[in-house]
Amino acid sequence: MESTFIFLVSCLVLFLGMSRRPNSYDEGLVLTAAMRVAVGQIPHRDFYTNYGPAQFHILAGLFKVFGESLLVERLFDLLIKALVVTCVYVITSSYCRRSIAAYTSIVTLLWLVGLNAWSGSPMIPVSLLNLIGSALILPVFLRSVSTRRMCAAGAVAGAAALFRYDTGIALLGVHACAIAIAIYLRVEGISNRVRTFADSFWPYLVGFAILTLPPALYYLSVAPLHPVVYDIILYPRHHYYGSRNLPFPVISLRELDYLGKLEVNAPPYIVLDSEYDLVREPNDSSKSSGVTLLDDYIHSKYQPIRTFGDLSVWQGIHNP
Repeated sequence: MESTFIFLVSCLVLFLGMSRRPNSYDEGLVLTAAMRVAVGQIPHRDFYTNYGPAQFHILAGLFKVFGESLLVERLFDLLIKALVVTCVYVITSSYCRRSIAAYTSIVTLLWLVGLNAWSGSPMIPVSLLNLIGSALILPVFLRSVSTRRMCAAGAVAGAAALFRYDTGIALLGVHACAIAIAIYLRVEGISNRVRTFADSFWPYLVGFAILTLPPALYYLSVAPLHPVVYDIILYPRHHYYGSRNLPFPVISLRELDYLGKLEVNAPPYIVLDSEYDLVREPNDSSKSSGVTLLDDYIHSKYQPIRTFGDLSVWQGIHNP
């Protein structure tokens, strides 16, 4: 009853605090990919993505049932966030007083309300799965955990990998370290520790494989491996560091005010200047229209050209 109340209150607060503006990066990528999956395209084979396929397929199914709408994706995102808050309350209340669980849930709710820029991001479902998986293995520090529970924890980590490959694999590694530390603290003797770790961890690996191998085998039956390697390893290896290594702007009131004015005034100046050039030299094919230049400006500011380099990759065309 308490968890239901927490869930409903979280849904209400998150709905009232929902941003009315779409997020052109993560949310735009997810929405576009979901629509492409809905018409039969395969991630990596038919379009570039560095995320796993799980969220694309879930949203594609929801779009087929309820129609292609931003509201459908937002309500799905809201549901996952409310489940995060509810899980935080349930897990915390099982180890702490209810007041501490309530405070923790409130902080989590406020944190999620502040993540409007992350609407539609696969990190929200991954956060929920990380929370559930970690809660499943937590008793290993006190006692032996059942095979079924460890298998479920591995399956949760596998599900997380289907949303984001890196996070799911990282969760597997973190859980392996946590289980090893717990066994080291509970069990005496090297041979006993190794045997106990093997007995505890093999069900986890089985659960992980159950969730990840079937999608992987299906993909390999309809597409080659190279697009996955290109999207996840080769392309980021050449471009990710440069995009993430951009210098931070100077933080001061004066510079922020200047940047704000530049942000507002630059688009009209770009259009006016380019239209002046077109009037002065109307037959010059090298001149671009003001709309085109403005579109280039907006893309340079808000789209991942600087992050992902070649625009053809952003449009889903592979150029290995």
